[in-house]
Amino acid sequence: MLEFFIAGGPPMVFLLVLGLLAVVSAARFMRSPDARRVATVVALSVATFFAAVTGVVADLSVFTHRVAQNEDWLEHQLAAVVLQGFSESLSPAILGGTLLCVTWMLMAVGYRRLSARLPPA
Repeated sequence: MLEFFIAGGPPMVFLLVLGLLAVVSAARFMRSPDARRVATVVALSVATFFAAVTGVVADLSVFTHRVAQNEDWLEHQLAAVVLQGFSESLSPAILGGTLLCVTWMLMAVGYRRLSARLPPA
């Protein structure tokens, strides 16, 4: 798990903070459903999504720049280096997607509890 986090580089820290804030906000909504809390979870979810996308793009940028500067990689091991680089660059998308899935599973439970409080139609 630590290797996965390190592979994603510095964007992973920002992504983790935003994602955990979204999860905590969703957990609060699940525990005590209140429609006024939904906007916060949505905003944090959108920020988490964009942090994940930005993290992938930043990682790909760093990776491709380093490959282009290393002539040994270009001549002998290009395929292996490219596969490893893309693998590491996708770490932010995996972390972000996981955090968003957990966030919205909690929101689904909160919405179910909220609808149970409403009078029957």
